[in-house]
Amino acid sequence: MPLKPLFYISRAFCLTHTQTFNKEKNEDRKTRFQHITLVCLWNIVLLIGMVHSMYFACYNYNEYPDKVKTTLIVYYVTLHCTTIVTSITSSVNRKKIPGILQRLMDIDKLTEYKEMAEVYRKTKREVVIQITTLFLTILIATALEFYCFSDLTLTFILSHTLEFITRISNIIMVLLYINIVRLVRHRYLNIFESLAEYVEVMDMSAVKYTNCFIILHRGRWELPTTKRSSIQLLPGQSKQLQTLRLLYIEMYDTVQMITSHFGVPILCHILSVMVTCVLMFYSAFHFIHSAITNSEGVTTYIMSCYLIFYGIMYVTPFVWLVISCGDTAQDANRAVIHIHRAIASPYPGNDVITELEKLSNQLKDMKVEFSVCGLFVLNLPFLCTFVGGIFTYIIIMVQLN
Repeated sequence: MPLKPLFYISRAFCLTHTQTFNKEKNEDRKTRFQHITLVCLWNIVLLIGMVHSMYFACYNYNEYPDKVKTTLIVYYVTLHCTTIVTSITSSVNRKKIPGILQRLMDIDKLTEYKEMAEVYRKTKREVVIQITTLFLTILIATALEFYCFSDLTLTFILSHTLEFITRISNIIMVLLYINIVRLVRHRYLNIFESLAEYVEVMDMSAVKYTNCFIILHRGRWELPTTKRSSIQLLPGQSKQLQTLRLLYIEMYDTVQMITSHFGVPILCHILSVMVTCVLMFYSAFHFIHSAITNSEGVTTYIMSCYLIFYGIMYVTPFVWLVISCGDTAQDANRAVIHIHRAIASPYPGNDVITELEKLSNQLKDMKVEFSVCGLFVLNLPFLCTFVGGIFTYIIIMVQLN
């Protein structure tokens, strides 16, 4: 299983269950109670940490403006609530992830995916690189934060350690979503290859233009005409096209399972990312302005760099997720173009043309998109709106006194 390293890490944060990569029912029964107990204890710790962080933000940081302290409280609430909601949702829907992976493996069997082993190896390498990069980045961020703060009390260390753990947990959830979406994209590309097996594509450069002369009362016009298509269907592929229809249904159902499982956690994470970016970028601007005005030392500039670094670190996986979802949906919805090219071919087989028309009508009613609780779709227009919203709130905070 290519995502097994990520599953082991996510299990430590109560994001997945042992059943994800353990098929023994007896073993699942033994670990179910342990998993529920761990989730309850983990959520209790998160709630205590959230309340302590909110209390600490209210009665400390007196040198910060009230708008920064208010945003900091909202930041703690969204950060911890995202982790709590994700762990609870993953526990309630613990069979969703195994079901998604099982559907993808069944689709591989139907399509006889020849490069499946290579894709799995490549995905596993990418997952290891992602985890390594994440922990190295967290290590750098931790070193910068401990360098900037001089009052390293035990309470400060415990609260900030819990804060770092919640950050890692939220990013791990996003990485899990990203890699599942990338696996779905590989399946769609493989289905396109299967469709290409039923269509013989000729070189488009071989299309010959012939001149047709039309005589009109004003003179002689020369119009270029071409053949209907450079694509010819192979005979006797009606049954295979029926199989393709079933594959598209299974893939569409898999996408719906993915959006259903990650909908609420991603919605909470979007709020967390927006509040985090507004807080970090504005706080960095505030520290830089204060350092210039009061001629403060290098530590203030390092603190500003740390806040910018942390904001970019937290938002980058989400941006990658939106781009991956948009690319996958775009590739999946391109199937209609290939089908219409096949329908426009001069092949006289009515049975194949009928199946292609049925498949085309089916795809029109099954548009692939990765939505968040049905509120909005993860694609590039949403990303532009999201980034614009962040800068809008930063400008509002700058203007507030």
